[in-house]
Amino acid sequence: MVPKEARFESKACYKCGKTFASWQGLRGHLNRIKPCDQEKSAPAPTTRRRPAASKTCVKCGKTFSSPQSLRIHMNRVKPCDQDLSAPTTPPATSSPTIPLMMNTEDVQKEAERKARARFQARKAYLKKRGRLDELGDPPSPFNLSRNYQKGARDAAPKPDLKRQASDALSQEGDDVETSNIEPQSEAKKQRVHEEQPREEEPVDSPSDVSRMTTEAKVPAPSSPEAPTNTVTAEGSFVHRSNKSHGGDLLAGGCSCPPCVRRWARKLTNRMQQLEDEVVMLRQKKTTGNESATSTDNQQSPIASDWQILGSENGRLMDVYTHINDQILMNEKVVEEESNGHAQFLVSSNPDFSRQVDELRISISTEKTKREITVAALIAREWRPRRDEVKALLENSPAHNSPLDEQAFHAKWSQISNDVSAKDEVIAELEKRMDSLGESGASSRSRYAEMGELSSKMAAEYAAKMALESEREGVYAGLVKSSTRICSLVKNALL
Repeated sequence: MVPKEARFESKACYKCGKTFASWQGLRGHLNRIKPCDQEKSAPAPTTRRRPAASKTCVKCGKTFSSPQSLRIHMNRVKPCDQDLSAPTTPPATSSPTIPLMMNTEDVQKEAERKARARFQARKAYLKKRGRLDELGDPPSPFNLSRNYQKGARDAAPKPDLKRQASDALSQEGDDVETSNIEPQSEAKKQRVHEEQPREEEPVDSPSDVSRMTTEAKVPAPSSPEAPTNTVTAEGSFVHRSNKSHGGDLLAGGCSCPPCVRRWARKLTNRMQQLEDEVVMLRQKKTTGNESATSTDNQQSPIASDWQILGSENGRLMDVYTHINDQILMNEKVVEEESNGHAQFLVSSNPDFSRQVDELRISISTEKTKREITVAALIAREWRPRRDEVKALLENSPAHNSPLDEQAFHAKWSQISNDVSAKDEVIAELEKRMDSLGESGASSRSRYAEMGELSSKMAAEYAAKMALESEREGVYAGLVKSSTRICSLVKNALL
């Protein structure tokens, strides 16, 4: 039993000295089967530490970062003590040597893998900066195997050919090691300076310019200085341009701003030369017509009208376009006045009827002038193909078809309007291109805008040439739909 004085004074066990929160806890502690004073003191816990396992190979002496790496090293198929002795000098000071035993296929696969990895890394870098045109061709097994055979044959140490900067361009040949690596900005400046003399080159002779019409079939010869894209097995990327400068812009030629301006300049000069040749031929033909009018009275009005029209092809085209537009507009007015309520007004008003009759007479007179003008224009265009036109006129004789002739004249008017619109757009694009070229800035946005303008200019030139070819079909249709136009063209050509 617990003494009364201890019961009221504290709630601590008088045997072991433990203090409890309640009398029930103390009572339960004192009523234990095994008294608390008979318990043996537990020994103090001791911490046992495992000795650190060695991570060093006992055979070769290599030290690893983890026991797992050491275990993998020890379980190799080929023990490490059978490997060739490693050089005692550090790798940074010793030159790489070719091992005595190597598997050609494994080395070639490893070279291909490294070249592909470097190619993908360079592709990602150039794509991020919008310069994928500088990427070059992907590595091919043929180039890699050839480079490996050459390296094994030389058996000489080569320096590290990895890129020193992200945008450096290595310039190495097949037998010459890398000797000069320049930043890309300097390479761009060099290319710009090299392209400026090309822009100032004079136009070649007419025979050279005439080759532009056949460049769509024959690819432009590559410049002897144009390098090619190669990727070596060591990871050295050699940037070369995929497309050679020059060529027909409509046949997939180079579309850089200098080439577009040079192509447009050649085309303009060629058209001017053709116009000059046509003017000379027209003058000769006019002289021949003047001598022929003394013997043939029926052809004298035609020859005199042709002399009035002038000798310039552009002026002749303007005269025909003006006459044709006037005739089409007047015919539309007459057609509207001959239908419905307008016809009643014409019949009831003599003055109005007289004006309509005068308009019809004017249309008939203008049609005669239009036939002479269009015949002269067709003859000027077809003069270089005189034999072909002669065979065409003999095989398919002309017949009078006023409706077809009217449709062809309307189509010609539409084509002329479209060509004029294209000329205005091209002139505006050329003006913007010249303003960008004279600005002198070298920002990336300026080059991007010039490339966009050159693409638009190429599209406009293509559309204009398509309209010109469509106009050729109108020529043949007019000749076949009118016997008078056919006879005028024959007299002018034959």
